[in-house]
Amino acid sequence: MKQAPEFRPSALVARIADVADSARDARVQAYAAGNSNLGARLGDAEVRALQVLVERFKLGHDDTTDELRDANALADALTELMPRAPKLAEVLAQLLDRRERPDLAERVRQLAAKPQQVSGNERPQELSHADN
Repeated sequence: MKQAPEFRPSALVARIADVADSARDARVQAYAAGNSNLGARLGDAEVRALQVLVERFKLGHDDTTDELRDANALADALTELMPRAPKLAEVLAQLLDRRERPDLAERVRQLAAKPQQVSGNERPQELSHADN
């Protein structure tokens, strides 16, 4: 018998977000197929999943903004670090591959392959998606 995974709140949040995403995708397909009753029920399921995230996990605009700022700061630091530490870059790329993020892993490998000069005044953009 397989042992149950360790409980992590972030994993639960990800699972609920997956439910909302799946409901959204199915809702779009239902409406495209002309099944408005099913589309409406799936929309309701999507909203309920999102409400759980907002109400029970207290996820709101401020949390999302802070997380986005943290993610961008981390991306900036990694963008600067990757050319300086190609072995570390490859380890990071392999971890991203295992997490089914091959495009991001390839960007990390590209950053490691090309030396960059990053001054304190420049804001590296290679890993950041905030401006997209």
